[in-house]
Amino acid sequence: MALDLRNDPALIRQYKHVHTKEGIWPEIPRGIKEVGISDMEIYLLGTRMFMILEAPLGWDYDKEMARLGKLEKQPEWSDYVWQFQQLLPEDKEGVKWIGLEKIYQMHPNELKETPKSGYTEPVYTQPTKRLCAMLDVSDNPHQVDTYRHYKAPAGIVDMQIYMIGTRLYMVMETPTDFKWNKKMKWELMTNVFDLNRDF
Repeated sequence: MALDLRNDPALIRQYKHVHTKEGIWPEIPRGIKEVGISDMEIYLLGTRMFMILEAPLGWDYDKEMARLGKLEKQPEWSDYVWQFQQLLPEDKEGVKWIGLEKIYQMHPNELKETPKSGYTEPVYTQPTKRLCAMLDVSDNPHQVDTYRHYKAPAGIVDMQIYMIGTRLYMVMETPTDFKWNKKMKWELMTNVFDLNRDF
């Protein structure tokens, strides 16, 4: 999912802080877990945000997010963080976080059904790290077609590319010693919230 922050360095610093263990209201990660979200990550590049949600197969986003919005402190939190956020240019309905279109998926070599999920998911045979990157193709929108048929760089274990408007977001699982190629047009995003890691 995607959303923007207001273009104000002080607000961006504060937004990052209120998503740390020290700055977040404790009810917020508790509520996220209560509605069945097993992990939530937010990545940031400048004012651009990209959120990854992990939830069980069959999880009803609309129903569970409506329930989340009624849990303790959640409505107040939503109002509080709005001072840092702004809607995407593509948003026509006043929805904060907008779902993206997946335009590319590289499947890992091994898939298996796990007792936890009950559905097929990637199983990596080596330790991995997750990297997220963004590319704005507004100067050449035809690049989107290139990325629909992308060939992942050598060494990448798993990769997806998502799109909204002229922005592309790439999620990669890489070996832990993978070095980012700075010659790529894509810009790495910073992880500013990780439910599984920090809470």
